[in-house]
Amino acid sequence: MESTDAQESTPEAGQATASAGPSRLANQRPRGWRTWGAYGLLAASLLLHFGIVLCITKQWDSVTAATIFPIWIWAIGGGALAVVSRAFRRTGLVIAVCLIWIVTAVVMADETTSLRRILQPELAEAHPPRFHGKTVYRIATINCSKRNVAAMREVARFNPDIILLQEVPFPTDIKSLTQELFGMQGQFLTNGYCAVIAKGTLQRVRSSIAPAPPYEQIVLTLDDGRQIEIFSAHLAQAVTRWDLWNPECWRAHRANRQQRRSQLVHILNQQAAVSITPRRPCIIGGDFNAPAADITFDHLRRGFRDTFRTAGRGWGNTFHNRFPALRIDQIWATPEIIPLNARVVPTQNSDHRMLVVDFILNG
Repeated sequence: MESTDAQESTPEAGQATASAGPSRLANQRPRGWRTWGAYGLLAASLLLHFGIVLCITKQWDSVTAATIFPIWIWAIGGGALAVVSRAFRRTGLVIAVCLIWIVTAVVMADETTSLRRILQPELAEAHPPRFHGKTVYRIATINCSKRNVAAMREVARFNPDIILLQEVPFPTDIKSLTQELFGMQGQFLTNGYCAVIAKGTLQRVRSSIAPAPPYEQIVLTLDDGRQIEIFSAHLAQAVTRWDLWNPECWRAHRANRQQRRSQLVHILNQQAAVSITPRRPCIIGGDFNAPAADITFDHLRRGFRDTFRTAGRGWGNTFHNRFPALRIDQIWATPEIIPLNARVVPTQNSDHRMLVVDFILNG
């Protein structure tokens, strides 16, 4: 009986062993693929991080298609790769990779500077008259989105002293707004593409670009006799193709940046050509069609400062109005102009948001 039981139990044990072996192998094989999948996605996220940080730091023209996106959008994509890796295998490296992206986005994002000032007093709609005994001037810039009169008129509620317009309405519409805001004390000049409206006396400065430059250049004489040189600029329209797998997309973005750089260099040369001694304060503002951190603005940074980066608070991106991801509408000024406060305002009738800045003149 004992030998019989042993003989009967031996085949069953063998069958159990045979069936358990393939089962264990089947379970081990997917676990191996899941490990490779998880670590592969984490590696891809880190490689993307290295590549994007390098591109943003170096700002080569050849990688403009990548740097046109703000760093936080790339951080969302890189973080998503890390999170998806958890579907293959859970590992503490996911948290580490996500933290790397978060820290990078906070440190490198253009938006961080103005968001740190979120608790500071917000620019009010009411125009402040004076600051420490000096007259406060208010300037606003807005892209009117295909000559939209309603978009242009949105500046009125902030009662600015100087208005920069791009994609301007017809002169009769601009004249109507000028008279409404300033009466007989206001003037405007437009080349049909850009315009300047201001309280004071305006004198156009002729450009060497024909037939029409991508800006309107004027000299504003204030009531007290002081003068400010002003450019309302609208640089080359941005490329809107995002097929990054296509080499032609990268070439188009590179050529687009080079065109804007050439236009900006011409503006600075034009400003230098008509400069006087002592130098007049100068403002260059409008729609630059490039994010504020772009290397294109290195030319401006040599003698101008970004007023929103200096004094802005909150979310400063201006395009698109509904989902503002890029700060392409800016106002730059020479050191003689001291920005006190800056605010980006959602609009109802434009695809751009409006930028409003309060400033005083030094001296």
